[in-house]
Amino acid sequence: MSVEPVVYSDDPEDEFRYEWYLFDVIQDNVLTQEEIDSYRIGDGPVLNYPVKVKSGNYRLLLKAYSKKTGLMAHVEASVGVAETNGFFVLKETENGDTDVDLFALSDDNRSGQLFADRFRLLKGQSLSGKPRHMDVIYNQSYLNLDSLKVDKEKINIDHTFFITTENNDTHFIRYSDFEDVMSEQNMFYNYPASFTPYRVVSADWYCYMLTKEGMYYTMLGNPVYVDPGCFSDAILDASAGSEHVVTTPGRTHILYWDNETSSVRAYNLLTYSSSEVVSDKAGFATENLPYEPLFVGITEQAEKEYNVMLMREKNKSATYMYFITLSYRSSTCPVDSVAVFDSNSLLNRATEFAINSGVSINRAPFLYFVADNKLYVHSLANAKEDEEVHMDGFGKGETITYVSNPYWKNQKNPEKDFNYLIIGTQQGTAYKVYFYNMIGGKPYGNPVYTIVGTGKLKQVQFVSSIYDKKDIRYSLLDH
Repeated sequence: MSVEPVVYSDDPEDEFRYEWYLFDVIQDNVLTQEEIDSYRIGDGPVLNYPVKVKSGNYRLLLKAYSKKTGLMAHVEASVGVAETNGFFVLKETENGDTDVDLFALSDDNRSGQLFADRFRLLKGQSLSGKPRHMDVIYNQSYLNLDSLKVDKEKINIDHTFFITTENNDTHFIRYSDFEDVMSEQNMFYNYPASFTPYRVVSADWYCYMLTKEGMYYTMLGNPVYVDPGCFSDAILDASAGSEHVVTTPGRTHILYWDNETSSVRAYNLLTYSSSEVVSDKAGFATENLPYEPLFVGITEQAEKEYNVMLMREKNKSATYMYFITLSYRSSTCPVDSVAVFDSNSLLNRATEFAINSGVSINRAPFLYFVADNKLYVHSLANAKEDEEVHMDGFGKGETITYVSNPYWKNQKNPEKDFNYLIIGTQQGTAYKVYFYNMIGGKPYGNPVYTIVGTGKLKQVQFVSSIYDKKDIRYSLLDH
């Protein structure tokens, strides 16, 4: 980065001295003088700085001092370090462990390059055990472990992703350099005696960890309040969790399945309290259910929001879809209706599920599902017959093992927006991931991208190096 300022003064140029500083917009707001000095990047009339910081938004500050009077004038400018983004593919390796491939997008988002086995190549080994889940956390606050070595706490704020495996190998990984930023030293105020993590859900001010033992929370990083990011003790009125978790688009509720009691649960993110899911439908309770959870999803349509929980009899004789109302004004969330799919229905044979995210002109009240290795749409709004969906550019001999409809909406940079229907397939030890644009909630045209990799596909997750919660909305899904 090169900057040559123009200084207006009657004094000669050598009568001035200069100081250049570069501050992170989010993180570097409350600093001691010693810390401020560490952000100096230049001291001459012209700045020539080899950029060594992560992607993001920064304040460039120039101070000009008169050697004769000691008076100082300053000027600031906003600068950005280029955004990097892409899709992580969470996968199981041939040895039954966990790794990720990164499909890094080009600057114009028109193409991508695959970087395989990030943990094995960057960290020396894959994570222990089969993959359970991955969640992205923007602006995570955490205690810098190096600062503890010199008895001086320093709080960092970075974009991270959370990964946990079936062996409970748990990591918070910084996206910029793949470094672990949390350990037993700084993950909890009081590290739990037992700990089986499932998901981490980001809301407006806080993020929540759902585990077998209960729900924990911590504050996200922000420019006003400095928080070490350690997770709390378990929230007293919140239940245990599972992998089946979703949030409303406005982040007002978490709707999820409780593995420990086989129950449908909700948590109000505005009142910071549990909301009881209740049912007056005969034969359809919400707690201690004898079912296997399949999927939880939320789609925001123009006139109505559909919040659904899918469960199946353990003998596979029927599948049930609960329609639930989530209201931040009420302490209860009623089951409005229950759809029953008997043993002869396509949906009762379904193996994979997704829901239309409902945030663009392509919104449609659709549940996507895979049955007999074919993709179908099921209308949540009426009793229309399930419709098979054909996809162009789809490979033959592949088994569909993954369906998702993530979105990204950036008010300042809408050219970066997407709303893809993602289809993942498996063929032997190879996986493929197809990204389709949609019309009317259905895929059209050839795939925008196709990823080809090695391993057993578990999940696809978008991540960006630049995030501003005022301008960006993104999906948090059940897979």
